Amino acid sequence: MTDTTDRALLHALSGGHFISGEQLAHQCGISRTAVWKRLQNFNQRWGLDIHSVRGKGYRLSRAIELLEEEILATEHPDTNVAPQVHLSLPSTSASLLEQLQQGGLENGASVFAEHQSAGRGRRGREWISPFASNIYCSIHWRFDCGFAELGALSLAVGAILCRLLDEYGVADVGLKWPNDILVERRKLAGILVDLLGSSEGPVDAVIGIGLNFSMPGNADELIDQPWTDLESLGMGELSRNRIASDLVHALTSGLPEYAHSGFHAFVDDWRRFDTLLGSPVTVVMGDNRIQGIHAGISTDGALVLENNGEKRRYYSGEVSLRGTGSAGDGNA
Repeated sequence: MTDTTDRALLHALSGGHFISGEQLAHQCGISRTAVWKRLQNFNQRWGLDIHSVRGKGYRLSRAIELLEEEILATEHPDTNVAPQVHLSLPSTSASLLEQLQQGGLENGASVFAEHQSAGRGRRGREWISPFASNIYCSIHWRFDCGFAELGALSLAVGAILCRLLDEYGVADVGLKWPNDILVERRKLAGILVDLLGSSEGPVDAVIGIGLNFSMPGNADELIDQPWTDLESLGMGELSRNRIASDLVHALTSGLPEYAHSGFHAFVDDWRRFDTLLGSPVTVVMGDNRIQGIHAGISTDGALVLENNGEKRRYYSGEVSLRGTGSAGDGNA
């Protein structure tokens, strides 16, 4: 009941226009006092900026588009499992991992949240998740192979996401090894993969993606690295529901490619989107920092670093532009 009433309130306010407390109470079937309490709760829990003016009512500081399970389920009817949409979760990946441990999931099961209270980045970092501003999604896929064959899965997902953004017309979209999505060296999206299973297989993958759509005005205070969003890139007219639906479709089409052919099916795309090729970079591995020229990736997804004419492969670590001091992170 709580989620249904909260969603009804948010729908009524989503246009960003004033609406009276009396109207809100009537539409949602609750008292005006309950309306006020819930709106206070929205601000405290999710950081929603809600303006209140005597005689005019309430309005959100900016219009929002809520994700709708019905739209996501019908946009691509060939996707077998209906996506789940929540107003708030600690983490979309944590939700899928919990469901997986409780009794299994079908391939393609996906979870979206309008807000994450404990969104995770790579290496334990926090992923900033303002309400209804971006796309926070996780999807499950089971692979018959073992862990070793999935070492480049996150790179393949990066290539899948770049293909989609390229189809939308996002100019200069690129990949930073292993899987950050950049535009003009500003972070647009991140990826985090959790694997559960055995070394021989099968292995269940939960793939988390955070894609910046329309960051709030205070985002610079919250994020400690250069970032961008689709709205800033001239893509603000895209529907969040369309992006979410297209993302699930792209993944449920691309992940079977990986299951069949491994990373070989994605190497050419990854190299096409490799945004740091030829740049001086630093590979950060714990306390170690190794400098060199980014010479591309190998067919199994390793970073190739050239130093004094010698090329070496690296299968773990993070990459930063030399001198920037920031390696970035992934999401979920």
